Amino acid sequence: MGKRYLLYGKDRQVFLDGLQRFQDRGVLILIDKKKAGPEDWNRILEIQPDGSFYMGDYIMEEVVVRGDGLQQSEVLREDSEAYKAQAQRTCKILREIRFDRVYNR
Repeated sequence: MGKRYLLYGKDRQVFLDGLQRFQDRGVLILIDKKKAGPEDWNRILEIQPDGSFYMGDYIMEEVVVRGDGLQQSEVLREDSEAYKAQAQRTCKILREIRFDRVYNR
């Protein structure tokens, strides 16, 4: 029997294209603590016979903003008022997405 996946067709392609856009912007993508390329990404969408699944953790890095050194599209900001006040000096940038297998027991 073939592998079964959580996403198929257009939905899977949208997900994989999103990972590619992150990687193109310098975000490191890891699966089970190892650097993973596009040829590995389908693995995180496979339905596992033991009920486990891959969960993504987004690793941010806080950086000091000096002038216009960062483009708006590279900056991820939260909506809280306290963060907005601080965001004038610092911001958080996505550096890694880590997919690790987890078990629901």
